[in-house]
Amino acid sequence: MFNSMHRYRVQAFWRSGSGQSPYMFAMLSGGCIGIASSLAGLLCLLILETLLPKALWGPSAAAFLADSSAIVLFFQAVLLTPFIETFIAQLLPLEITRGLGLGPAACIAIVSALWGLGHYLNGGLAHGISAALGGAFFSTAYMLMRAHGYLPACLSSYSAHMTHNFLLLFVFG
Repeated sequence: MFNSMHRYRVQAFWRSGSGQSPYMFAMLSGGCIGIASSLAGLLCLLILETLLPKALWGPSAAAFLADSSAIVLFFQAVLLTPFIETFIAQLLPLEITRGLGLGPAACIAIVSALWGLGHYLNGGLAHGISAALGGAFFSTAYMLMRAHGYLPACLSSYSAHMTHNFLLLFVFG
């Protein structure tokens, strides 16, 4: 009883908040999800640091940006890469899995695993594991706004990814 009533209240809040301005709500919810994903990513890296020897971590996928200026890093890692990855690694796989009739949890699990695999291939084990966690957050942002169309869903996922990268590179970095 409590679980179904709680779920109804959450869904009612989500619909009422997002129904008035889906684009602004998509950006705000994506930003909040990005904050949560960056904090979860930091916790994940702390856990990996204690459990996984550095030799198994592998290189960072963004190592080529290490000598870049702050402006280039911001453009590349906060604006451009999340835009491209949102389309290629969020929109397309999530829509394909939705088209196969899978539920939201299965779509999120499959896409976050693909997200982690892609980052593992480009950056090693630690990057792949932490990226899979981030991919789950970004996919959740997408799926929560999907009822309002592709654009709000992409905007929410993109905002989450931008916020995540900005916080990890420029605030916690």
